[in-house]
Amino acid sequence: MIIHDIQTGINNICGFSIKSELGSAPTLLNASGATNFVYKIEGLNRDNMDEINSIDDNKKLIHRIEAIKKYGSLTYFKMNRETFKENLSMIDTAMDYILASILLESYSTGKTDLQELIELVSEKNPLRYTNPKKLYTYKIKKLLCSVALGMVPATEWDGHDKANGGYIIVTQTGNVVAYHIYNRDFFETYLLEHTKLDRPSTTRYNYGEIYLSEGSMFINLNIQIRFK
Repeated sequence: MIIHDIQTGINNICGFSIKSELGSAPTLLNASGATNFVYKIEGLNRDNMDEINSIDDNKKLIHRIEAIKKYGSLTYFKMNRETFKENLSMIDTAMDYILASILLESYSTGKTDLQELIELVSEKNPLRYTNPKKLYTYKIKKLLCSVALGMVPATEWDGHDKANGGYIIVTQTGNVVAYHIYNRDFFETYLLEHTKLDRPSTTRYNYGEIYLSEGSMFINLNIQIRFK
């Protein structure tokens, strides 16, 4: 898109990221093998593992996490792909831990709204911030904006916006709304208010089942972010 700056009279050609709300809600962050977070499980035996993995109802992920907490505990261990972790570190060195905390809250409570999940994580405040809600909200806004403007999990990111113009959204009514990068604060707020976590396929992305590795038990949880 050519942007005409009325203050300077300069025309700039800028790239925009485009999403359409016509039909089903679009994704902001797509699920892949790179978006798996690995959690270490302690306190379970093999019988517990087999029992939990056999849970297969329509809320199996939530019920499996409940059962793990009943018998033992689980803590964030690492990300499945180092590339995504390094990309997140460009935003904040603790971003993977923040996302892992939000993800676990989602699979523990069934809540998917990002603002609600930030509230829950802020109450527990795993990073011991003095003003937790303000800081967790700020950091997640930066993450959403980075993803919207070009950062993807499986590709090394240099920290620069690929869509240097902003974001174009085709609404459900057919209107076209453009968020220019000059209005970044407004755009970041829009993203937070209109996104949620999604539940991608467990079989396709290999998560949600306890497995053994080098004598320890682990479970993968996958993150996908979708517009409401």
